[in-house]
Amino acid sequence: MPKETKHQKAGRLCEEAKKIEYQGRGYLVETTGRGSDFVAVKPGSKPILVEVKNCKGGLSKLQNETRKRAVSNGFDYRVERCGCKVNDE
Repeated sequence: MPKETKHQKAGRLCEEAKKIEYQGRGYLVETTGRGSDFVAVKPGSKPILVEVKNCKGGLSKLQNETRKRAVSNGFDYRVERCGCKVNDE
């Protein structure tokens, strides 16, 4: 298995931190890994597909398509940021 780069390690740690954050708010979290990083589900709420990005990272074509499909099917799609002072997308 290839060695993880600093950027990959930071991304993985950020994703894990966001999962823990959602779990702390009462969501069940399941890794998706294609078009989003994970789905967060809470009884009585819409499922949320979450993509974790660093401060400047943008969505890929697949992630944009997944977001459009998710929203049209009643899901929320959120981009969570790490490495920024503002988490606003």
